[in-house]
Amino acid sequence: MVSINPRPHEWDVSYEVLALVASLVVGSLLIYAVLYSRMTNKVVGHARRMLMHQKGQLEASFMEAYEAKLEEEGERTS
Repeated sequence: MVSINPRPHEWDVSYEVLALVASLVVGSLLIYAVLYSRMTNKVVGHARRMLMHQKGQLEASFMEAYEAKLEEEGERTS
């Protein structure tokens, strides 16, 4: 005899569950993108500050060496 009421399949998933999973995935990706962007901005800002500090140190070192060279040249010509 043929059954009139078919048994539900084990893999049948309602649309609500699919929508929930999809929204969790999209939400997780959005949070990841925001956090990644914030982290990248922090790292870039820190790198810029370090480079500016090093640039200042190099400029100061160069100026000291240049002034010493000028004084040395002035003493030779005197």
